[in-house]
Amino acid sequence: MIGSAVLVAVGGFFGGFTRWWLTRQQPSRRAILLSNVGASLLLGGLTGAEVHGWCYLLLGVGLSGALSTWSTFAAQVVELWVDRHRRRAVAYAASTLGASVLAAAGGMVAGGAVG
Repeated sequence: MIGSAVLVAVGGFFGGFTRWWLTRQQPSRRAILLSNVGASLLLGGLTGAEVHGWCYLLLGVGLSGALSTWSTFAAQVVELWVDRHRRRAVAYAASTLGASVLAAAGGMVAGGAVG
C-alpha cells in the first residue's frame, strides 16, 4: 500500500513538474492543451499496451494524472466565455477535447501494437 502511494507520488511529481515547465515555455492555454493531450496520449498508450501494476501506478495514475489539468482547462473556457470571447471559448474547448480523444485513441493503437 505504501509502495503504491510512493509510486503515484513520484509520478505525480514529474507530471506536475512537466506541466509547470510547459506553462513557463508556452502561453497558458497552449501549455494546458499540450499537457492534457500529452496525458491522454500516455494514458491511451498504457491502456493499449495493457500495462498494469507498478508501471501503471507510476505513469498512468501519477504522471498522467498530475500532467493533465482538466479543472484549469474548464476555468480557461469559462473565463473566455465570460469575457465575451465566445468563439475562442468554443474553439479552445473543441480543439482540446478533440485532440485529447484522438491522442488517447492513437495511444491505444500504438500501445496495442507494442504490448
